[in-house]
Amino acid sequence: MTSKCAIYEDTSGLSPEEIDEHNKKFWQNISEQMQQAIDLMHEAALRHGVDLDKIISREHEYSLKRREKNRDHPASTLSKEYGMMVFNWFKNRDTIQEVGQQIVQNLELGITDDRETYRRAANLKNCLEVIQWYELFIHVKIVRALSGKDDDYDATDFQSDANGSAKIALIAIERSVKAWQKLHEFLPREESQVIKCIHMLKELQGYVESDFPQAWMFIRPGFDEG
Repeated sequence: MTSKCAIYEDTSGLSPEEIDEHNKKFWQNISEQMQQAIDLMHEAALRHGVDLDKIISREHEYSLKRREKNRDHPASTLSKEYGMMVFNWFKNRDTIQEVGQQIVQNLELGITDDRETYRRAANLKNCLEVIQWYELFIHVKIVRALSGKDDDYDATDFQSDANGSAKIALIAIERSVKAWQKLHEFLPREESQVIKCIHMLKELQGYVESDFPQAWMFIRPGFDEG
């Protein structure tokens, strides 16, 4: 098969050293062959009355419009705003450090025993990890869900990729809400921040469930199957 391929034949003149994948000439030759393949494909398409450049241009234009539409969707803008707000909030770790120090101090003063200290420290750590893990993840999954909705989206197919991404986003939102609620026990002085984050997440949940009403029906292989 390769003996009939003109592009493959062009590598026959290379020395073993030049075929070495670490050799610059090897990659230069690969690049040239790829360009030849593209040129041959364009020539063949033109012979059949097809202009690939115009098709690619239309697809690129459509892709840009779709991306702009998804970027301006309320769920997309709000999830991005939430992610950046949480990211910036974590830059100021003074309050969190104070809570950690207080937990240790309570142990040293005998206010709490080892078991209670470990439980509180573990809960605090878990809350912070959950919030940080999902802070930008939610936005990514929502954008993917919106993008999938544009690709021949079938509202009756609850196993669509769009519904799958939407469900994962919803799960991330729920876990984040619970983590913020728990974190409020440790950071009562941050009540306004906590309430704002929970409100944004609840609003996001509403947007996603409205756009993807069957998202919760999506069955994740290996996770939701009985």
